[in-house]
Formats: sequence, C-alpha cells, structure tokens
Amino acid sequence: MVKAVVGAGLGEQPVDIAVLSQAGDVVFVSKGWLAGLPLFSDQASAVGELKAPKIDWVGNNFFALCREFIGPSVQWVAKSFGAQENSLTDHIEAMLELVLNGADTQHCFYAIEKNGVLQHYELTAEACSNTALGAVIRHRARSNSIFLAAGIPLDSNFYEALFNNLVDGIIYQNLEGYIELANEAAQEILDFKFEGNNPDEPNKQSLLSDYWTFLNEDGQKLSLADNPILRVLTKGAGLQNLTLGVVRPDKELVWLKLNVAIINSPDTNIPHGVLISFVNITAETEAHTALEKASERLRLALDGASIGIWDWYISDAEMIWDDQMYRLYGMEPRQYISVREAWEHVAHPDDNQRVLDELGELLKTKKDTISEFRVLLPDKSIRHLRAYARAVLDEDGLVQRVVGMNWDVTKEVEAEERLAHIAFTDELTSLPNRLAFSKKLKNTMKLAEKYHGKVAMLIVDLDHFKDINDSYGHPVGDSLICEVVTRLKEVLVGDEYLARIGGDEFALILDNVRSHDAALHYSRRIQKIMAEPIYLMEGPVVNARVSMGVALFPDDGEDAVALIKAADLAMHQAKKSGRNTVLPYKQEYSSSLEKKIFLEEELRSAIRDEELMLYYQPIIDLSTEKIVGCEALLRWIDRAGKFVSPVDFIPVAEESGLIYELGNWINATAFKQLKLWQTLHTDMKYISVNVSPHQLQNADFVKDIQRLLDIHNVDPRHIQLEITEGTFLQESLNTQSQLRILGEMGFRLAIDDFGTGYSSLAYLKRFAVDVIKIDRSFVMDLEDDPADRDIVKAIIAMTTSLGFDTLVEGVETREQSLIVGALGCGYGQGYLYGKPTFADDYAEQYIGLKSVANR
Repeated sequence: MVKAVVGAGLGEQPVDIAVLSQAGDVVFVSKGWLAGLPLFSDQASAVGELKAPKIDWVGNNFFALCREFIGPSVQWVAKSFGAQENSLTDHIEAMLELVLNGADTQHCFYAIEKNGVLQHYELTAEACSNTALGAVIRHRARSNSIFLAAGIPLDSNFYEALFNNLVDGIIYQNLEGYIELANEAAQEILDFKFEGNNPDEPNKQSLLSDYWTFLNEDGQKLSLADNPILRVLTKGAGLQNLTLGVVRPDKELVWLKLNVAIINSPDTNIPHGVLISFVNITAETEAHTALEKASERLRLALDGASIGIWDWYISDAEMIWDDQMYRLYGMEPRQYISVREAWEHVAHPDDNQRVLDELGELLKTKKDTISEFRVLLPDKSIRHLRAYARAVLDEDGLVQRVVGMNWDVTKEVEAEERLAHIAFTDELTSLPNRLAFSKKLKNTMKLAEKYHGKVAMLIVDLDHFKDINDSYGHPVGDSLICEVVTRLKEVLVGDEYLARIGGDEFALILDNVRSHDAALHYSRRIQKIMAEPIYLMEGPVVNARVSMGVALFPDDGEDAVALIKAADLAMHQAKKSGRNTVLPYKQEYSSSLEKKIFLEEELRSAIRDEELMLYYQPIIDLSTEKIVGCEALLRWIDRAGKFVSPVDFIPVAEESGLIYELGNWINATAFKQLKLWQTLHTDMKYISVNVSPHQLQNADFVKDIQRLLDIHNVDPRHIQLEITEGTFLQESLNTQSQLRILGEMGFRLAIDDFGTGYSSLAYLKRFAVDVIKIDRSFVMDLEDDPADRDIVKAIIAMTTSLGFDTLVEGVETREQSLIVGALGCGYGQGYLYGKPTFADDYAEQYIGLKSVANR
C-alpha cells in the first residue's frame, strides 16, 4: 500500500542536454547541465549533500571528463541491460561509440545514495540528424518504478523512508471511512497519533469523525455533506488545491492546501479508497490575513486623512491613481483618457512645468522628494496639494516605478499666508512692516552688489506725532498716519519700496540711485507734498512735517543693518537740527556709539555693584481671576537714582556679551525666589523669566541652567522660559537643539510678543511650545478696533487648536480683560491686574506674606 501511495505522487524531472561532436568533444550544454550533474558529483559525508566540481564543459572531450570526474559513489545499474563493461565509465564510452558510429539510441542507468535512499538517473544517447554533429546526450532523474519494471531490486526500506520523509501530509482512507495510512507529516499537522493496522483491532480513526472540525475559506464550519472526502466519493472525481481550515484536538486552527484523489484497485479498477495529500499553509494564511487587515487599516487611515495614493510605472508610462486622488483633483476617474491628460488640465500653469521638472530630477537622483503645487478645481477655486514621491529600484539599481501620495494642504497654506500677512504687513496702513523692509533691503543690496550699483534708503519720521496722538487721541493719530501714507504713495514713480517701520516712522528703498544728492532731491519732493495741510475727519487741520535721514549703499553701510542704522542716525540728527529737514549720513553721527560704550561700562559696574534687581508682575487665570504665576522683569536704577530702561541696556548687553552673565544672575535670583515662595505658599505655580537668543547660542546654557536648578532645588516644571519669535526661526542648530532639550527637561516654553515677527506654523509644530504670549500692540485698541479683535481671535483659535495656552500682555482695562476672556484666551497680564513690583511688595500684595524676599 505504501508503494502504491508513493508511486502515485512520483513524476519525471526536467531533462538536461549536452551535444557532442563526432570526436566526442562537448559543443553545447543546457543551463541545468551547467548547474552540476549527480553523475559528476561526490558525497559529502558530514551532511549527506552532493557536491559538484566546477567543470568547463564546452571544448573538452566528454570521454576524458567522464574518466576524471565520475565519483566513486556513483553506482552503475547494469542488471537486465546486458552490458558487460567493468565500470560505469567504460559503459558510457562504449554506449557513445556505438551512437557515434550510427547505432540506434542507447540507454545507461546509474544511481547515487542520498540520505539512505537510492536516487536513480538515466543517460540517453542518440545520433544527431545534423551530420556536422555527433550525438545528443539527455540526462534525467527517473522514478524507481522503471527499475522495478526492469527487474532491478530497490532497497526494502525505500518507500517507507520516502513516505515518512515527505513534507506534505498524506493519508489513505478506505471506503469504510477509516484511515489505513498516515505519514509522520500528516500526524504532526493534524495533531494525532496513527494507531496502525491491527487485524485483531481494526483502526477506527476517520477524517469524517468529529475529532476534527473543518472550515471553509471564509472560516465557516463545514457540514458533513460538504466534507471534501464525501464530495469526492459522491461525485466520483478528485479535488485539487482546496483551501481548508482544520480545528485540531488541541483547539489550534491550521490551514491546509488539500488534494483528494480516488484510488482504484489495480485488478478490478473499482475504487477502494481515497488518497488525501495536503500542505500546511497556516503561516502563509495568517500572514495574508494580517496583510489584508493592515492594508484595510492603512486604507481607512489614508481615507480619513484624505490622502491619495499613486503609482507610476516607468516602462509603459502608466500612472495609477486611487479614488482619493481623483477626489483631490476634483474629477471623475474616466473624465480624461490618461492621468497625464488630467494633470495638464488641472495643474496650475505656474506650477505645471516645475512639478514635472522635480519629478524628472527624482528619476535622476533617485532621492525622495516633497513638492507643493496648486490645482484648479471645476468651480475655478484653487487647491494646494503636497506630494511625496519615492523611486522604487529594480535589482540593477534602475528606477522601475515611482510611488507617492498627495494630500490637501490648502488650509495650512492659507493659515501660513494669513500669518505671513500679519507678520510682514502693518495692520493700520497695509504697508510692509519693518521685518518685510529688512528682507527687501537685503535682497536689493545683493543685486546692487552683483551689478556694481548703489542703493539709497530714506527714513521718514513724523515730527511731533506724539503730541498729536496725546492731544487728540489714537483715532486721530491713526487717521494722520493713513493720510501721510497716501501722500507718500503719490511720490512713488517707479520701483521705490515703501514700508512703515515704526509708529511714526517710514522707510523707502531707492534702487539705482548714484549719489546722496539724487536721494536728497527725492526727499525734497516728499517735503513738498507734506507741506500741504492735512484735513482729518472729525479732527483738526494738521500741518505734517517730517524729518528724514538718507544713507547710501555701499558708502554708508555694507549690510542692511548698518545701512538702516546710518539712515536712522541721519534722521535723528535732522531732528536735532530743528526738524522738518533732511540730512545725509555722515561718519560723525556715529558718535552715538560712544554713548553705547559708556552704557556698557555702566552696566558692567551695575552688575558688579548689584544695582540690578528683579520686579515681579502677576499672571492671571482669566477663567478664575486668580494669580497662577508671575513674570520676573529686570530693572536698573543707577547710582544717581535714575531709572535706566531695559530698551536701552538690554541691546547693549546682547551686543557686548554681558547678556549671558546677566541671564545667569536673573535665573539664579528668580529660582531662589520661587523656592522661597513655594516653601511659604504652595499655590505659587511658576515664575516666568525672559531668555535672550544670545543666551541660547551659548553651548553651556543648558548645563548652567541645570546647575542652578540643582543649587536651588527647583522643579523645571515651575519655570517658564519666555523666548522671542525670532529665536525659534534661527537656523542655528545649537539654538534649536537647546530649545528641544529645555522642553524635554520639563521647562514651559513661551513665545513672547507673538504676532510681531514671522509667526510660522512650521516652528510651532516643530518645537514643544506651551504658551503663546499675544503682544500688547494687538490689545490696546481692542475696545474700538474690530480688526484687532479679529486678529486676537484668530491667534487664540489657532494656538488653542494646536494645544497651546494663550496669554495676552498689556491688559490695562476691565473691558479688554472681558473681551480677551470671551475670545477664549486663558491667561492675562497687565497693569489692570498689577504693576511690576519688588519681591517684598509682591509677596505682601499678592501672596499675603511680609518681608520674605530676603529670608
């Protein structure tokens, strides 16, 4: 029975070919022949594997190769073939000589023992019809039945060893439904012990019993009628490649690929049993199921995020889009003949070629790329898309296809544009602001330097504007500013660039100006148009006068900062000279530098003599109107008792390098004060301290602040570090690294004066920001200016959606407090809640403690 079952599964192997010349030289061999024939192999005793020597076949004599390479383990099977030669080599030579001399086809059989089992092979030689050639030798593995038919005996354990060494499970079940044979693989896969055939106690094991539970491909339990064995017996035909699930006795589910065949009696050709062969595909099935689930999760995630997937096959230029891609582009799948045609119709004309060029660059560099572009929707609106693309390479390193995904970034772009407008545009006049002016000036100077040109800039300052503002109020002052802008625009005739760089200061860039005189001539036109009275609605008639300073690149400054400084010095000198005049920059105006040097020396003395002190201003939770913390503010009263403004000495400290020493003193004093207050009053949540960007540029900043935390035993979660917007935008890797480390240490990070710089969503997402402090300039006109309210509302909504707390500075009236609270702001700071005070006074007023500052 074992022989019958095994014989049913054996077939013949592919044929390998060699062609010989009339002289017996090898002129051609097939690929399989080159891989190494068992005939020219020897046994490796350690592992039982055959080793084939490397042989150069073509051009060598086949007889010589046989004599040299046929191994001693190759056995010549001579019985029944009438051969009288003494060895396999002799027999092959004799066989080939017969064929080369015109004899009929000759056969030769040999065997090699492998893992205890003889494997038999056949060599066939026949004459070539082409007279230029000699013979064709075919080599193939043969089933052992051919040797049985020829009367060649096989090892008695051959079939049993082969049966039990098969990886596939094999079971033979008789017509009564009982198992008569089961190899070891079947028993292991199905978790049972075959009880064998005992004539006295017939085996009652059956695949039809409830010992196993069978499931279809969908995991549904099969009825007895659907059992594949009964189906085969009922229909009289076998089943192939049936996928079946089996719940074993140990409750483990295995998946099988199953074949069922009817075995007929060789004598009567009447069925006497069923042969079931199967392979365990559980691992493949589970992997496939896991992949399907992962794919479904990915699809749900991509659909939820509105991400479209595309695939571009380079060989045939076929581009495949998923459904979401068509939705993103506002089209139907069959609307265009091809994806390329669709792209040409919807791509924004200003972006079309750029995106194609970027894709071409990806094919050259094979590097991932991210692109951003616009598409035109059917309703004529514009959608901003971002695309990620990756090249997929073949085994030769060539680009086989490009895969990618697109997603809608319209809201993000629009938010960026709104913030950029706020950052670069003066709210009142809609002119470019100081930041935009500096950027424009830098670019203009670069071009002038490239082409050896000159650039003039003017700073225009309104005379006595503060008096008008104080006398008639902010609305009249704003009206005056707008009228001045109108008149300045009337002077513009070409490429001049006008910006508002301060409350009553404007700046102009004059390109291609050759001298101070030309710039002065232009400025006098401004003076002339300003000489006309200004009639303000609901206000007085104003005679606006301006003082102007002129600076020329490269004569008066080699970079934007120096040029602005030179023009500003000239403008201030014009004011000192009686106002309503214009002056070009002169070197002597730089005497103000002496003042700065003097202030630096005074500051050094102040640090040494402990003239500096910290004042504290409360921070309020607007929902409860309770104090949650305070900001530490640096104050300087010099030896003469005169207050020195931080606006004057902080820039000096930064330029001179004193800021780092000053910052360490501020941190140490604030940490010490916080620990004292927390010891006496546990509701003090945090102290906020200002950090200069110059401090963050110092590589020791994190180490020094950690040292101060250790000295004063302060938890960094109770310290808020206020950092200006510009700091987050710095390209310095050291600064960016320090900010990340500070966030990881537990410090609260606050962006100070938000809205006055370039408020980019990019850095808000990149850094672990906790608090956004809205600048006081947006708050002071909240009661009267709807535009200010809209800006504050937008900032609060944006920052809240990103998970940040918001704090409004400069709250001075109850009405302002109510407005920002209603807009959703969390915290407030300003004179309404409390002015900055010395530590003792702060403790007494806001904490209820007396004389604790110096304990």
